[in-house]
Amino acid sequence: MSASYFNATWNRRFLDLAGQIAQWSKDPDCKVGAVIVTPERRIVSTGYNGFPSGYSDDYLNCDKEKKNAMTIHAELNAILNSTTDLAGTILYVTKDPCLECCKAIVQAGIIQVVLGRPEYGSAWAASQNAGHLLLNEVNVHVVRTF
Repeated sequence: MSASYFNATWNRRFLDLAGQIAQWSKDPDCKVGAVIVTPERRIVSTGYNGFPSGYSDDYLNCDKEKKNAMTIHAELNAILNSTTDLAGTILYVTKDPCLECCKAIVQAGIIQVVLGRPEYGSAWAASQNAGHLLLNEVNVHVVRTF
């Protein structure tokens, strides 16, 4: 982990915004939000966890295995929703990203990931740990704020 690109006030603002965006998710069990900003503090994209466009949002009639397989994570949604080059940007996300999202983060050119409090006992822990190792290995800075 390294020093944050922005000060604690800006980090809190963007994490709070990611938390608000997380509430847009229709998943009753897990709500995750993400915000991508430029070094000039301009928001370029947002995302929340949800099913692909055009796919039924009926989470209540979906078993957990199918739900997990069909959900696009907030981080990936924010990357896919962007209409601009993300090289050199900062990602704020309400939960630690999984390995698959970390691969997308690296490929998009995001240089820093800012996270809130860690989540203990997550079913995604192994994937999240592998993702953190990947980000560290390729010098994407991870900042934990709380």
